[in-house]
Amino acid sequence: MDLAEIGERMPLDDVREIRLSVTGAAKPIALYLDDILLTSNREDLFGDSTNRDAGLYVQRVGRRWKIGAGPPGADFELTFANGQIAEWYNLAADPYRLRNLVRGAALGPSFVVVDPSGSHNHDFGRFGEAVVVRSKIVEMNAVRAVVVAEWRFVDDPESAKGALDHRPFQRWVYTIYPTGQMYVAVTGTSATKTWSPHLGLAVTLSGTSEDKLQTFVAAPVEESEGQRYPVYGTVRSTAGDALLLYVVDDSGKTVRITESTVDTDSTSATTDQASLVAVADGDADDVQAWSCHILLGADGQVSDQEALTRAVEYAKPATLRLELGSTVPVGEEQDDKNGFDPATGCHVMAPDQGSVRFVIDGRERPHFSPIFQIIGTKDRQAWVYVDHLIFDQVARDAQGNLIFQLPGIIRKPTMVEVITTPPGQPSSDE
Repeated sequence: MDLAEIGERMPLDDVREIRLSVTGAAKPIALYLDDILLTSNREDLFGDSTNRDAGLYVQRVGRRWKIGAGPPGADFELTFANGQIAEWYNLAADPYRLRNLVRGAALGPSFVVVDPSGSHNHDFGRFGEAVVVRSKIVEMNAVRAVVVAEWRFVDDPESAKGALDHRPFQRWVYTIYPTGQMYVAVTGTSATKTWSPHLGLAVTLSGTSEDKLQTFVAAPVEESEGQRYPVYGTVRSTAGDALLLYVVDDSGKTVRITESTVDTDSTSATTDQASLVAVADGDADDVQAWSCHILLGADGQVSDQEALTRAVEYAKPATLRLELGSTVPVGEEQDDKNGFDPATGCHVMAPDQGSVRFVIDGRERPHFSPIFQIIGTKDRQAWVYVDHLIFDQVARDAQGNLIFQLPGIIRKPTMVEVITTPPGQPSSDE
């Protein structure tokens, strides 16, 4: 039997051992095996990876996780390996997954060491010679998937067991929505007793010379009304029809974004890598914390004006007209953001007597698939109405709070009402 056939003919659970024999040998011989692959070692953890139109899905492939969604969402697939996004496929333009848009790199956002000239590298060897990776999926439902990953830098992984919590670290919380909106909270060691590097936070795209990677960085602009446009960057792969929008939350710090392009030669082809690097000016604490928004989209569907508007929506979210309930400030620097959580993209609200009612007015500024979290609703029955019609695309986060995302671009006044009742108690309209 050809070894390549084993995974196809047998279910994974039925494979207990593989025996090989050599006939006609007059004396002992040495056999060398290389790259035995269990090709069927995959499992859908949530959703249906074969029917991407059904919404968000999470699939385990060996030690990797694939998270993706199809239309009417962003039609994408991400692959997590060692806590990092090692693959991004824009399935709308590349349905057969032939072009990994982060080939030879990691999408990020990744901590990098930035030198005075502005160049950057991923060399954290002075934190430790090896990395111990811990990662897990903490949420997967119809609204979103949440992945938590942590790196601990050690000199010897074996001797460091039991003392990892005291080692330098980098930690990511990825919150991924089927619309291609991804929000990432990043925390990491920025200084030790022997090393205090200047750190930045980078996102990277890759492509061949035919992909024509184009970067753009918008500097902050003070409008006549005092409106400050945020710093943001985009990378477009015109041949690959892909767009990445990168916006960093700048609460409490001054942030600038730089761009760089690197040509790397490999045995198969020349790869271009384009990076956007966010750097906070001023002195840093021993631990840095960042929140950022990454949009995974198609180049032809997101104009420059829309990229700007999306960046403004993240950095300076519009005030919702709240008629019942209250907004919940998130973090020490978030009072001016009316309960918007930049780490997850959620507008966070608390009910009043079990209910929340608000209006999203998209006439002056469009709202792009806004997301809502209603706290204090664990173990309570809940109903969501949008313009008086029942809305059933709701889920619960890891703490049991109600979460939901309104699809599409909202350009008109839209009323949202959430009604909750204790377990066993009927709703008010029954």
